[in-house]
Amino acid sequence: MTIEPNRDAWHVRHRNGAWDWRVEGLCRNQDPTSFFGPPDSDAPSPTDVDIAKALCARCAVRSECREYALNNQEPFGIWGGLTERERRQYKWFHLRPSTHPTPLI
Repeated sequence: MTIEPNRDAWHVRHRNGAWDWRVEGLCRNQDPTSFFGPPDSDAPSPTDVDIAKALCARCAVRSECREYALNNQEPFGIWGGLTERERRQYKWFHLRPSTHPTPLI
C-alpha cells in the first residue's frame, strides 16, 4: 500500500485564516474501518489498530488531530495515534489539574 500526501487540499475551504488540518491527514482517503472498526463493531481489530497507528506515526498533522480529539472528547476511533483508552489515560495524566501546591516564593 502506497500512501501519498493528499493532492486535493485546494478543494477544502479556508477556515479562520488557516487551512483545515484535516485536509493534510494521511488517513483522509483511507478505509475508515482501520480507525473506527467495521459498522457492526465497537472498535477496530488489533491488526487495524496497528495499521492506523503506523499511518498516524508518519502523519504531518498528528498533533493537531490528537488535540482535536482530546478537546472534543471524541469517544470512538483512533485520533492522532491514540485509541479511546489511550486518550482517556493521556487526559488523566497530562491534562488534569496539578495536585502539587504552588510554591510561595
